[in-house]
Amino acid sequence: MDRRNFVRLLGLAGAACGVLGHSPYRQWQVYRQSRLIIVSSAADSAAYPLAERVAALLLQHWPESLALASRASDTREVVKLLASQQLDVAILSAAEARDAAEGRGRFAAEGALSLRALSVLGAYLLVCREDFPEARAEAVARVLTEHWRPVAIAEGAPRPPIPFHAGVPAAAAERALGR
Repeated sequence: MDRRNFVRLLGLAGAACGVLGHSPYRQWQVYRQSRLIIVSSAADSAAYPLAERVAALLLQHWPESLALASRASDTREVVKLLASQQLDVAILSAAEARDAAEGRGRFAAEGALSLRALSVLGAYLLVCREDFPEARAEAVARVLTEHWRPVAIAEGAPRPPIPFHAGVPAAAAERALGR
């Protein structure tokens, strides 16, 4: 190998290392793992304000959660973010949560996703993946059980179409159902 080719190869290797060293993906991983990001659909006008209320409540009563609300373009994108483990928690309507968990309807292409309910918020559910840490699930459920003030809790509200997360205490699940 002559000197010119060696210098060229060395320059390409250096450029490749520079590009890889500035990848924003690692920063995104650290950011999302240090915060509880509650994603909702921008196409659903009620979902984002609900996510903002939940995030504000969590931040007020569990500051270390660093909770914040975020939007994806539509519900399919929300489910894709959960399925790809880019985000952990979302606001979905009960019907959307059921369809995503069963991999049917508009979510058929993605397949079934092991969703679990953290709380019932009227017609919506605060959901997570089954592998969401139990301690975090318990903390979220505790704050919402103690401090959530829904507009109205229907007595004997129907069970959510997906199971509660294993970290949600039974008392919190019962309170979410208005019992």
